[in-house]
Amino acid sequence: MFMLCLLLLLLMLLSSSSSLFLLCLLFCCAALCSVYSLALLLLLLLLVVIVVVVAVGVCLWLLLLFVAGVCLLLLLVLMLLSLLLLMLLLCGFKQAGFTCQQLPVKLVQPLSVEPKSEMLLLLVIVVVVVIVVVIVVVVAVVVVMFIVVVVVVIVAIFRHRRPHRRRRRRRRRHRCRRHRRRRRRNRRCGRRNGRCGRLRNRHFVVDVVFLDCSHALSLSLSLRHPRCQ
Repeated sequence: MFMLCLLLLLLMLLSSSSSLFLLCLLFCCAALCSVYSLALLLLLLLLVVIVVVVAVGVCLWLLLLFVAGVCLLLLLVLMLLSLLLLMLLLCGFKQAGFTCQQLPVKLVQPLSVEPKSEMLLLLVIVVVVVIVVVIVVVVAVVVVMFIVVVVVVIVAIFRHRRPHRRRRRRRRRHRCRRHRRRRRRNRRCGRRNGRCGRLRNRHFVVDVVFLDCSHALSLSLSLRHPRCQ
């Protein structure tokens, strides 16, 4: 019993919320004066496991639908086990001959060395109410999340479209005037007084063979046919 009380006190220290703290305090009081402390400890452990499973399911419901379903099944199994333990506790109190009429009026009573069955019955009823409320809230949250996940997956499947093929843009290479293909007609070399008989595109064929494109472009803008000078 001493080790059991130490374990319950450790759970009290590790619990972060106020509801868990009060629940652990009630279980500590029950463990000091009850024969059914083992069953109450199992209920506490089941409640902690249910909270952990719900937290894991909430964290992963967007990522893994299968994990959410497994967590839901595990949660249902744990709730059935907790209800079974509660039924065993109530059957034990019924066989001992205690009814709801024997409950004390005051919730807090001084503890003594001898076990008080009325206090234990009150603790069991409080634990039953807390666990039923937690189970109803958790089941409602998990069912709503499961429905939302299923709807999101169905909508994503129906909205799935094939990605549009990106049109490849043709990159134009930079070419000088000598290497460009002109679709327009070749104009003849012009003079101030009359026209020359040769075409402009043939003016610098020999002159710019060994020059790069930029030099050829600059030369073509500056030089003229020798007959036109």
